[in-house]
Amino acid sequence: MTAAPWIEAGRYYLALLLWISMPPALLFWVVVHPLARFWRRLGPRWTFLAMLPLLAALGYAFWSWREPALAARYPFRWPLSVLGLALYGLAVVIELRCRKHLTLRILVGVPELRESDPGRLLTEGIYAHTRNPRYLDLMIGVAGFSLVINFPAVYWLAIATVVGLWIVVLLEERELRERFGSPYEEYCRRVPRFVPRSWSFWRT
Repeated sequence: MTAAPWIEAGRYYLALLLWISMPPALLFWVVVHPLARFWRRLGPRWTFLAMLPLLAALGYAFWSWREPALAARYPFRWPLSVLGLALYGLAVVIELRCRKHLTLRILVGVPELRESDPGRLLTEGIYAHTRNPRYLDLMIGVAGFSLVINFPAVYWLAIATVVGLWIVVLLEERELRERFGSPYEEYCRRVPRFVPRSWSFWRT
């Protein structure tokens, strides 16, 4: 049975949103972290100005590929959508717990880009259970969206997002070791990279 037109339109526009937004977002962090020293010499303003044409070009390229990429679609399935919405709800809960500790300047990467303002190492709250809660919530959220959308291209994009975020985390860890030294090493020994070890994470 064919889904209602508003459901089909919603699936397509959600797919399009992920298709053109996730690749530039991943590229930004993949480029920033390994070259952090260089970008710090430029500062946040010039870094963003330098990165903008590259990110815009990548976004435009994926926009140009949208029709062939998103033409194939699996039928809408309520069980998949319910599971996907449950995963997205979990991602929202994790994101809200992250936002208690993240300012806008942290979210846009100012500590990575400003030599005079390196920020501080977050180890409290949700960061006492997992070192990368924002990346964890992105992985879960994209997985949830892909189940609701149920497009082949979006499933491949979700896989690429998980792989890309894993690479970003490895690059970021190297940069954090340089920035915070032994306190970060000790933090890594105590707290897992992604999956919390204790059920207290879910209770709090």
